[in-house]
Order: sequence, then C-alpha cells, then structure tokens
Amino acid sequence: MPTIEGQVRAASDAIETNISMITADRGFLSKNVLQYLRDLVEAMIVWAHIGDPTQRFTYQTQFDPARDFAKAQAKYRPLTRFHAMLQVSVSHFTLDEDPSERLMLKYYEYLLRTRQIAKDHLGVEILRNLESFPLDLDPLLREYHEKIAARIEAPGLIPPGGPHRDRYYVLSSRPFYANGRIYYEVTFAPAHNRTSKFDRIIGFTNIEVSDSYAANMELEGSSIDVFGQAMPIVLIRSWEVSIRPCEFNNYARFFGQQTKVGSGQLEYRNLMQYLTTTQFSLLDLVDMPDADFKRIRTWATDGIKRADEIFTMLQSSRDVIRLNRPGTRILRYLLLGMNNNVVRAQYQPDRCGWLSNLYITPMSRPFDTMPFCTYPANTRRVSTTWPRRSAARGASTSSLPGAS
Repeated sequence: MPTIEGQVRAASDAIETNISMITADRGFLSKNVLQYLRDLVEAMIVWAHIGDPTQRFTYQTQFDPARDFAKAQAKYRPLTRFHAMLQVSVSHFTLDEDPSERLMLKYYEYLLRTRQIAKDHLGVEILRNLESFPLDLDPLLREYHEKIAARIEAPGLIPPGGPHRDRYYVLSSRPFYANGRIYYEVTFAPAHNRTSKFDRIIGFTNIEVSDSYAANMELEGSSIDVFGQAMPIVLIRSWEVSIRPCEFNNYARFFGQQTKVGSGQLEYRNLMQYLTTTQFSLLDLVDMPDADFKRIRTWATDGIKRADEIFTMLQSSRDVIRLNRPGTRILRYLLLGMNNNVVRAQYQPDRCGWLSNLYITPMSRPFDTMPFCTYPANTRRVSTTWPRRSAARGASTSSLPGAS
C-alpha cells in the first residue's frame, strides 16, 4: 500500500508522462489524463488533513474526515470543489474523446490551482509540464493575454486624487492563462437598482472574484499595444465583498424585522471581511453546525454597542432552513447571491401562510416547490444585473474563524 506522498507523486507522474508522450491527439490525451485526476485530488486532501505524507494511504478510513476538514479550510476548498466535479463526471464513467476534451479545458483552471496548492501548502512539485497540454489557443489571443498579464503584474500606479474605488455587481468572471498563471476577465456594473447593459465594464485581474454579492473594487486605467495602437484596459487592483446595506434591510423584512444596517457598523465590517477572506457565502453560514455559527457570530459581534441585526436575520433564516419549512428554497436562493431588485420583488406587506408566515409574496411559491422549472417572483425582469450563481472560492487568512 503506497504512502500518501507516493500516491500523489504516482498520479502526478502518470499525468506528466501522458502529456509529454501524447502531443498529436488532444482527445486521447484528455481521456488518459482524466482517469488519474481523482486519485491525485483525494491523496492531496488526505495529505492536507493528516499532515504526515509518510503515512500509508487508506481511502476507506482517511478520506471522509479529510474532506470535511478541507471544506472548512479556505485554502483547501478548491480541492473539494474539484473533487465534487470529478465525482459526477469521471468517477464511474469512461468518456469518449470529445467530452473528455471539453472536461479537460474546464478543469485546466483547477489543475493550475491544484499545482499551486501543492507547492504553497504541501511543499511538493507536481504537474510540472502542465503548460505543455495543448490548449490550442489562437497565437494572437495568446499574445493579447500575455500583454494583459504583464500589465497586471506590473506595479500599480496611484492616479491623481487616489485610486478609483466603488461598489459593483460582478456579472461574470472568466479565467484565461498566461505564463502558467490564472488571470480573470471580469464583467461588472455599478451596484444600484437601475442598471442596463450599457453600464457594463470589463476589467482584468489576478484576483479570484466572487460573483455572488456586490463588491468594492479598486480600479486602475492602463493600456496595451495592439497592432501599434494603444488599447485602454481596466485593471482590478483589489476586491472585497460589500453587500449593499439595503439588501440586508429588505431581506430582514421577510421576518418582520426592521433593521438599519450600515456599512460603517462593526458587525457589517467584520462579516464582509469574513466573506472576503474565506469566500464563504451567507448560505454557508446558515448551513453551518450550531457551534460553528455561534463562534463566528460571537467573533463578528464582539465589541458592538447594540443588538446585532445581520446575525439575527441569519438566525431567523436558520430557523426556517434547518427544518426545511416552506420558504426554504427562496431563502437559500437569496442568501446564495443577493441582489436588491430581486430581494425587494419577493416582499409583500402581509404574511403568507403557504410560506411559513413569512412576508414573502405567494407568487414565489412555485419556485419554492419547483425550483428547477420556475423563477422567483419578478426576477426575469432584472436579469441584466443578476450575478451568476457559482461556488465560493477560497482564499486564506488565518486570523479569522474558519479561514485558516
């Protein structure tokens, strides 16, 4: 039986060998590589949990507690997300070459992340020739991305009057690759109630930007040379979750609570810091065990001079969601990605008996009972500013609860 480190290296070596030997047929190469990915990721998750790579690797007894550990650690969460995708795609199936190619192109970002996690946190070099995988990018597109990457990596220049910083809704975040690193093309729009497609801005960054909530972003104007002409681009130099206070206030009305959340409140600032550094969602908080939720609530509200408001509404959400009462799915949907237009559209001034006596319009009841074939009330009209639903990506800050 191999050691944990031996399992990681064996899977990595097999992938490297396939990449180096099969260069002419990307479909066949992808089909071969996919079969080793789950072995690699599972061994890395166990390594992260146990910490001693010389121990024998035993999947049956080691993996489940290791996965629970990795889910709670922001720096290892990309591994658990990657593993969840592999479970439903390649774990029990042998795919044809065409779907194998498409999966490898999707998983390439996660392979780069996996390699970086192994280097930064486990101290082992894996997937050393990953850049040799034939992505088949257009040479001009590759050059374009390399120029943008060079601008991103260059030291930022402070413009007159200081950097431009504002709150935006992130509409999408698409990765691209240059020099073995991951960068992002981010589409965003000002975070207010009246936004059209003409307000959208495209920026570039090396930061993992979540599209679940409004965010404060620091922008910098720059330019690259394209065919001898200066092409202006926007760089995102910093990003942090910044849910609009009005979204919390409107959400609290579902429970009959009147709140005055402000961005200057200590409870609000601590929660935004927690969501930024861990890239957890509000739904992750609501789904936590009681002890973990209480610990984070105590940390976030320590030192405030009045009763907490945000965690009170989150506790009210837990009371409904943990018991799977009517209204659970609409609350989960809103907590996963808040948008003020969507939140306001669900409110009505009278309690709804069909939805656990919450102040939610009965027009959202079809979504609560059939979420895969219906919409929450009035959401189709605000789709231009509604962010995509995506999994939360992790970063690491050890000073916050659950963020080590």
